[in-house]
Amino acid sequence: MTIFGFKAVVVLFAVIVPSAFGDDIERVSRAFGKRYTTLIPVDELARTPRWKIDEENPPVSARKAITLADALREKIVEDAERIKWKLESASIVFFGDDGLCYWKIRYRARITQPRFKGFVPDIDLFVLMDGTSIEPVVTDQK
Repeated sequence: MTIFGFKAVVVLFAVIVPSAFGDDIERVSRAFGKRYTTLIPVDELARTPRWKIDEENPPVSARKAITLADALREKIVEDAERIKWKLESASIVFFGDDGLCYWKIRYRARITQPRFKGFVPDIDLFVLMDGTSIEPVVTDQK
């Protein structure tokens, strides 16, 4: 493009910030023929307490987040004779750089079946910093 006899360069910038116009955060886990889709509404996340830089601990402790996720996990997946769901990890996921974050709690299936070979599934559950646990939508995996 030429403007007043000079070549013009157009530069576009995109900035992702949590706002009322942002997309929801989608996370998917798959286990034993089921798909667990969790939508974390960005507007709801934006209203949760931030983990301020001068605070030693996040607004929701790891223990509380795990307890909330445990209750949700027991509701959506059950242990079976040869499958036991075990806590694998609890991690904080930051969204932006102003202390906005949430917990990701991962459970892994422990399969006691002899000679099991294959993919060992896990499920991620999410807890916001206001103590809200987000229930996934469970559908048949296609």
